[in-house]
Amino acid sequence: MKKNFKKLISIILLLVIIASVLSTTVSARYQYIGILGVGLSIDPSSGWAACSGYLVPSNYSTSNYLTVELQKSYMNTWVKDTSWIDSSTNGHSITIGGYKYVARGTYRVVATAWIYNAYGTLLEKEDIISYVVTY
Repeated sequence: MKKNFKKLISIILLLVIIASVLSTTVSARYQYIGILGVGLSIDPSSGWAACSGYLVPSNYSTSNYLTVELQKSYMNTWVKDTSWIDSSTNGHSITIGGYKYVARGTYRVVATAWIYNAYGTLLEKEDIISYVVTY
């Protein structure tokens, strides 16, 4: 049952990423990070924000971590609203995110990736920021 739930969540997040690619996704390439991407989409009729982040390591790494943080603009600064975190080993990719009901305002998503080698040495840490969406 737990495996099926995880598969369902993975499929939903994949669909969120695909939908985000069509609207507000940003991705980039780095040295140890193959692809780091982030997406944000807000349904204007309901106020549900779909937030996503994905990490594909460029080569074999022991530990990979990814955080995705939904932020709201407040008095000319960005304030954390909600966040998600996940990790993987042996060079596997990570896809995380979710849905959050948001009030009217201006939002963005920040994804941060950490790549470590077998000795626990940080090889690369990078951030990527989505396009800003006003709802």
